Amino acid sequence: MYCFAGLTLLLLGLITACDNTIDLYGGDPEEALVWCLFDVEDSVHYARVQRSFRPDQGPALTAAQDPDQLLFAEGSVWLGLEALDAENRVLEQWTAYRVEAATEGLPKDPGVFADSAHALYRLNAALDPALDYRLRFHSPADTDTLQTRFGLVDSVVLLYPPLPELDLDYADTGRFKVEWVSAQGASIYDAFWVVSFEQWSAGSWVDREIRLPLFRNRVHLADGGPTLLQEAVRTTRFFTGMRGSGLTPAPPGTRRFVQVEVEIAAGGEALYLLYLNNLVTLDLGELFITGTYTNLDGALGIVSSRRIKRSPPLNLSVATLDSLACGRFTRNLGFLDADGQPCP
Repeated sequence: MYCFAGLTLLLLGLITACDNTIDLYGGDPEEALVWCLFDVEDSVHYARVQRSFRPDQGPALTAAQDPDQLLFAEGSVWLGLEALDAENRVLEQWTAYRVEAATEGLPKDPGVFADSAHALYRLNAALDPALDYRLRFHSPADTDTLQTRFGLVDSVVLLYPPLPELDLDYADTGRFKVEWVSAQGASIYDAFWVVSFEQWSAGSWVDREIRLPLFRNRVHLADGGPTLLQEAVRTTRFFTGMRGSGLTPAPPGTRRFVQVEVEIAAGGEALYLLYLNNLVTLDLGELFITGTYTNLDGALGIVSSRRIKRSPPLNLSVATLDSLACGRFTRNLGFLDADGQPCP
């Protein structure tokens, strides 16, 4: 699991690479900012730890490129995780240690904040979805150890698509339903297509992958057992998603489809509450001042849980491949049709 941010929390992408963001403004130059999403399927977890700052001189954007402004000095902060039973007794403890993201194979995407010295805090912990957990953090600016208690999202059962041998058909103008069984501990869901294709470049085919949103921010608050959930999606969303994915126009026949997977991401309660806070900020921001949402006691940030389920690799129907190559939404993207031919 990798949790990452500049001074924004990237949620579920919700959860994996999401468009929902939250700006975190600190009053104290060394107020702690902590982000982490735990996944019970992972045994290695990463937390992003920063500090708020006010530049002494010069523009803030310049200061944001200085790692010393963003990060606490190495060895000056402590972060740990505790497993708790129903009586709040500590069953097991883990201590995080600081690592460089690039050496862990997790380089930071370029942006406003410094790309170099992109430090993370690594926890090696096998987690049990039946237990609650508490993240504890202490920095030089804190007189007390900051902490937050949270539960884990359990497994998600994906029912659509039903069989990997059935091709996905999006060639008509109707709707289809994504179906899944709710996950214990989850309050909000996102879903994506993960599309793999090859692109002709410099005399050879190069593997590419893009993610297209199926739906976002489906809220389901359940106190009982598993629930069958559905979300209706227009078939044209696949093609409009491809058009809006950032793929540049290409000559006919320079891209060819390989496979597609359907992915659903379930997020914990804190991610749902952050989503609600964002709605208030967007809808009422011109009329009211809203506070920054955090679920940390005495700090800013989000500590929560997620769970991701992905389908087996799937094919597209002949009609869908032909529409991808020659349809009105994606004709200029250069895909081959079902017969391996460029669109005439």
